[in-house]
Amino acid sequence: WLHAQTLAVGQKMQMRTGDGKNVLVVGTITAFESPTRFAHTFRFTQYDDPECEVSYTLKPVQGGVECTLVVDNLPVGTKTEKEMQGGGTMIMNCLKAMVENGRPSLGIRVLYAMMGKMSFVLPKKTRSEHWPL
Repeated sequence: WLHAQTLAVGQKMQMRTGDGKNVLVVGTITAFESPTRFAHTFRFTQYDDPECEVSYTLKPVQGGVECTLVVDNLPVGTKTEKEMQGGGTMIMNCLKAMVENGRPSLGIRVLYAMMGKMSFVLPKKTRSEHWPL
């Protein structure tokens, strides 16, 4: 879940587990141009890899909306790069399902449920108390 005090450039943001006990990603909002663009720096809390920047852009096209996810400055050869390779596709598929069906696909819902039950295996450094917003 995305957490931020407000969606504004310069504000800190986090991506937390559903129960809020762990912070998986930290960053700073670098662009918020509602409803067409959202961008933020991105760093997994469990790794010491350098941050990258993730941006989402929406563009009206005939018959719908085109959504683009771009990752800039991805640190090559890192655990972050490895995780981001499949993560982008999963994010886009989840967003598509939510727009088309009003909820994530069954596979994503099962994945999130399993992740919620397995959060006890996350490294202690990801606990929310270590990452104040």
